[in-house]
Amino acid sequence: MGIVSMLGDIVYESGRGIAPDYLRFLGASALLVGMVSGAGEFIGYAARLVSGNLADRSRAYWLFIFFGYGLILAIPLIGFTFSIEVVMALLLLERFGKALRSPSRDTVVSIVSKGVGSGKAFGLHEAIDQIGAIIGPLILGGVMFYTANNYPIAFKILLIPFVLMLVAIAYTYRKIGKGVQVEAKSIKDEGSSLTRGFWIYCIAILLNTLGLIPVALILYSGASILQPLGQQWIVPLLYVIVQGVDAPLALISGYLFDKVGVKLLTFLRIGDTLQFLLDNPQDLNTVRLLAVRSSLNAAVERGPDDGGSSTLVKVDLLDMFERVPPTACHPVTHFTV
Repeated sequence: MGIVSMLGDIVYESGRGIAPDYLRFLGASALLVGMVSGAGEFIGYAARLVSGNLADRSRAYWLFIFFGYGLILAIPLIGFTFSIEVVMALLLLERFGKALRSPSRDTVVSIVSKGVGSGKAFGLHEAIDQIGAIIGPLILGGVMFYTANNYPIAFKILLIPFVLMLVAIAYTYRKIGKGVQVEAKSIKDEGSSLTRGFWIYCIAILLNTLGLIPVALILYSGASILQPLGQQWIVPLLYVIVQGVDAPLALISGYLFDKVGVKLLTFLRIGDTLQFLLDNPQDLNTVRLLAVRSSLNAAVERGPDDGGSSTLVKVDLLDMFERVPPTACHPVTHFTV
């Protein structure tokens, strides 16, 4: 499943790295880009409540995986249109696919990792996944450079990793599909409830994120500077900064959380208040700093934020937490641009 996710990341992370630039090229405003980005992220998290429950009840995990990954096709299809509305619809469709596949994929990984250890399995899966998130935008930046910023070709070339991803899913299902279905039948749902502390924690994260600049608008700002210079190929590389810095920072911040505890979150969130110094970037260096700042926030989400939430959520609710974690509150703030 790690290879499947890596190939999927090559496709959709490339799309996320260039979509704000392409929308600006088509004439979309920053408000519109922020709204479609926020709506997509919200759908990608909120719909997990439904898809996760349906997958658990039906045990049709592979159906959700195939359909969810299949919707990644929406990203290469962007290369066949110059309509802002169609591009926005395709971006939202891919995020809906994310909501369909993620809970079922994680369930499959947890089942097949019993003999190895779920911690090692998910760690390896995340590492392979992150490789795709870096390689994809790098490839797209190279394609944009060698095609003189040809957006349609850049998107269409993503059909190659998409087809490879489908082959990888089919191969994975052939190897472990029936075994996973047998294991899944033995899983029983257990009822419980989220604590008051969890909801307070979620609200705190939401309020904090209201002051953060979404990645889509950071890339949009970069496109505003680079498009007049004919250097749009640099925009995906800005996204590489976000992805490249994210992984090591997540490990470091997660380690510090284990040592310091929830107090670390207070320190990190106070640091968020300094972002106003970088608002309204007028040069590429400021955009780069914002990209690094965004990657730090993403790292906190993956490490301390999730660690803090795990101390507030009972074990039998961790699967539900995966579907709609407190960081699902973040996309709501995209609508405030």
